[in-house]
Amino acid sequence: VLMFDWCAWVPNTPCTMRLPPPTDKDSVTMEMIMATLPDVSQSCVSFLFFFLQILLGQYPEQHFTERRALEMIDSFRKELKKIEEQILDQNAGLDLRYLFLLPSRIENSITI
Repeated sequence: VLMFDWCAWVPNTPCTMRLPPPTDKDSVTMEMIMATLPDVSQSCVSFLFFFLQILLGQYPEQHFTERRALEMIDSFRKELKKIEEQILDQNAGLDLRYLFLLPSRIENSITI
């Protein structure tokens, strides 16, 4: 899953910074960097947030119960499956496959 792949390593996307950003690049030290990054507790919260993301087209809470809404969800999932197949077909035979936009790797989120 894309966001988790990127965000699981906390320095890529720290949930909080404990010190203000430096005003001068030359004054940055390893100690300053470590003091700025979130502590273990804050990092665990951030890690869990990205780990628990729900994939695009999945609605585990079952808020949608009307027949028409369920039909639309089914249609959306079928369209996502077609898109995934097209992307995989385009990647066939490539040494370096581009998988970041596979619907099965995208979270159901507005932050992407």
